[in-house]
Amino acid sequence: MPCRVSYHSSVDSRTLNRICSASKSNQLCVTQTLSTVETATGTLTLAKFHQIVTAVASGQNTPELSGVNLCTPCVKQMYNVVKTDFPTEFGPGSPIATHVETSCGAPFVGKSTVPQPMTQ
Repeated sequence: MPCRVSYHSSVDSRTLNRICSASKSNQLCVTQTLSTVETATGTLTLAKFHQIVTAVASGQNTPELSGVNLCTPCVKQMYNVVKTDFPTEFGPGSPIATHVETSCGAPFVGKSTVPQPMTQ
């Protein structure tokens, strides 16, 4: 069942609804990802969530998440939504794209990698 998001900001509510509705193996991606983050950081308050999102969005290191695998199909699915809807903020060359690429690799952000020569 898709979730409804009410959010009064410059963020398009359709984007938030698509992110909120993303799922993998019958589990909502938002729930799965937030549970992973909360396991790593302790109780996830709104202030802590804002701090983490702000750090990631500006390309800063997030020590609270070091060693946490957020390079999951769910996160990729949600990232692709925001990258499509907000190409300036999340597209190639943006601080967040650089951070995500550094953390998860070029294929995760949609860059193709140069194939390595085959050896015989």
